[in-house]
Amino acid sequence: MLNCELWEQSYPREFAPHRILGAENAILGRYERSAEEFRKARDLDPGQSLPYAGLMEDYIAMNRLADAEAVYKDAESRHLAVGNVRNILYLLAFLRGDAQGMAKTAAELSSQPGFEILALRQEAGTAAYFGHFHAARELSARMKGIALREKETAVAADLLSDAAFREALVGNSEEAGRYAAEAAKLGGEPPTALMLTSEPAAATKMADGLESNSPPDGYMYRVRIPLIRGAIELKRGNSERALELFEPSIPYEAGWLDLYVPAYLRGEAYLRARRAPEAAGEFQKIIDHPGVVGNNEIGPVAQVGLARAYALQGDNAKAKAAFQALFTLWKDADPDIPILIEARSEYARLQ
Repeated sequence: MLNCELWEQSYPREFAPHRILGAENAILGRYERSAEEFRKARDLDPGQSLPYAGLMEDYIAMNRLADAEAVYKDAESRHLAVGNVRNILYLLAFLRGDAQGMAKTAAELSSQPGFEILALRQEAGTAAYFGHFHAARELSARMKGIALREKETAVAADLLSDAAFREALVGNSEEAGRYAAEAAKLGGEPPTALMLTSEPAAATKMADGLESNSPPDGYMYRVRIPLIRGAIELKRGNSERALELFEPSIPYEAGWLDLYVPAYLRGEAYLRARRAPEAAGEFQKIIDHPGVVGNNEIGPVAQVGLARAYALQGDNAKAKAAFQALFTLWKDADPDIPILIEARSEYARLQ
C-alpha cells in the first residue's frame, strides 16, 4: 500500500491509485479512508463504475444506508448501475428487509453476462442467513456447475471453500469436510473451513503450504495464517494459545475479507476459557455491525455465542433474549441444523 500512496502523492490527478487505495483500505477495515479514496476516484473519472460500488459498500459498512442509496442513484443516472454496483444494491435491500428488492436485483444481476454466479452467491448467502441450508447447497451446486462449465476452476474452488466454511460454522462437519475435500481437489485451499471441523491435521497441512508460499511481510503471512493456526489450537482445546494467535487480526477484523470472522473465533476462545464477559463483547461486535456482516451466516450464529456467554455469567434473561433472536431469524429454518438443535436444548434448560 505504501507504493500506491507514493504514486497518489506524485500523481494526485490519476484515477488508478485512488481506486486501488479505496479497495486496500476497505480490505483492512478502514472504511472512512476507503470512502475518501473512492470519492476521489469517482470525481476524477465519473464514468467508471467501480468507485460507485466501493463507495456504496463503504457507506453500508458504516451504516450510512441513505448515503449508499444516493451513490446508487448517481450511478444509475450515469447508466452505471450494473455489475458490482447492482450487486451492492442487493446488500442494501437485504439490510432494509426488502425481499422484493432482493429478488428483483438478483434477477437483473443474473441476466447480465458474467454476473450469474455473483447473483447466486448473494442468494445462497441469504438462504443460509435465514437457516435454509438445503437451499444454499442447491445454489452452491448451481454455481459450481456454471464455474466448471466456463472452465473457471479457481472460482469453483473458492465457492466450495465458502460452502465448507458455512457448513462448519453451524456444526455440519460431514458436509463441511465434503466441500473442503472437493475444493482441495480443484486446487483450492480451504483451511478456514477445515479448522472449524474435526480435521485440524488437514488444516495444519494447508496452513503450512500457505505459509511457505507467502511473503513474510504480507497480510496472509502476518494476519491470516496466525488466524488459521489459532483456530486449529482452539479446536485442540488450547484456548489461551489461540487467543495469542488471534491478536494480529484485531485491527483488520472488520475488513472486506474477514467480516468479523476473527471476532467470532475470539468469542469462541473466550467461551472455552470461561471468560464470559470478553466472549460476549466479541459476539456483540458482530451483531452491532450488520453493514459489515451483511447476509453472512456468521450474523445469526453470533446470537448463539452471545447467549452462551450470558448463560455462563448466570444472566439467564439476556441468554434467553439472544437465543430468541436466533429463533426469530430461523423461524422456518431447516430443522436438522446442529447448532440450532443445540440452541433449542440449551434454551429449554434456561426455563
